Amino acid sequence: GAFEYWGKGTMVTVSSGT
Repeated sequence: GAFEYWGKGTMVTVSSGT
């Protein structure tokens, strides 16, 4: 979602959440 960011096929939690 907004908080979870799918990067390189890995679910990572980021502050920005593009």
